[in-house]
Amino acid sequence: MKNSVQILNLGCGEITHPRFVNVDNDIVLKLKAWGFIPVKSTGQQKRLRSDVTFLDISKGLPFKDESFDIVFHSHVLEHIPFDQRDSFMAENFRLIKKGGALRMVIPDLELKLREIIAQIDNAAELNDFSSRHEESIYDIYEQSVRTVPRSYDSLNAINRFFASTLLGDSRRRGELHLMMYTKLALRNILMRHSFVCIEFTDAYSSTIPGWTEFRIELDSNGNPLYPGSIYVEAKKL
Repeated sequence: MKNSVQILNLGCGEITHPRFVNVDNDIVLKLKAWGFIPVKSTGQQKRLRSDVTFLDISKGLPFKDESFDIVFHSHVLEHIPFDQRDSFMAENFRLIKKGGALRMVIPDLELKLREIIAQIDNAAELNDFSSRHEESIYDIYEQSVRTVPRSYDSLNAINRFFASTLLGDSRRRGELHLMMYTKLALRNILMRHSFVCIEFTDAYSSTIPGWTEFRIELDSNGNPLYPGSIYVEAKKL
């Protein structure tokens, strides 16, 4: 992909790329970038400090219209409040150049629901529920109702208390899933916001020339970072 191609990575977390404009507003990410919370390496801390622009995407973005060839976000849309979803998608559209593309990765609600229904259908008796069935239900609802952020799990009791007091619970941290999506729902949303050429792909493929070179959706072993996700792309004409 040409170096002149401008790419915006919204809600990047620690998944950044030096070619991208990486944007996030996570307070823990800020503390890691400035050394207040330990990270795996000094290099990681420097990368977060140099690569991430800290902005609250829920309040709009300070970029000019049609500033980017590609807008990308992974596991972000489900954290946007329902009443802010359309303004967020309109902002996506505003920022993309004519002929540019949007690529989103979102948890697949349909996949989870089909898994649960299949477990029920395959149960020999109504009371024959495996632990995996309970886990499947938990997978959907846990991140919609949790109060303690997962990032606190590694903290001792004292540090967890201070973190909760200073940083807030999961809702304040933006960790909760506030909405879930199917392919049909995503297609409707994209069409409503004037996106065209909607295509569903996967972690290894893209209709965007050169996108797979970045490998930003894969781990170090080449596996998807978020299995069980929808990968969708759309264009702005």
